[in-house]
Amino acid sequence: ILADAANLPAGKKQIVQVLCQTADIIVLWNRIGAWLNAGCPHGPEADAMAAALEHWLQRYRAQWRQVSKESSLSVLTNLICRYADLLRGRAYGTVEAPAGR
Repeated sequence: ILADAANLPAGKKQIVQVLCQTADIIVLWNRIGAWLNAGCPHGPEADAMAAALEHWLQRYRAQWRQVSKESSLSVLTNLICRYADLLRGRAYGTVEAPAGR
């Protein structure tokens, strides 16, 4: 994606950030799926995945707000928070979800 970004026509280069964001979450969900398949061992790797998931969400939310309505973010935010809690070995809802803004 990044190698071909320089060849994109003017006005189309903003898609690179969206494509990279999408690639990042695909890789992360694959890692989380492998973690779940391995029996969900808690520890530093799971904590790092939870942090990466939350970091991705913050970047995504910033992008989303540029082009879409805030109301659609609540379902995704809850999903991400549930998985972050799962990765950290906590029951969902024992930690407050991040504020909308």
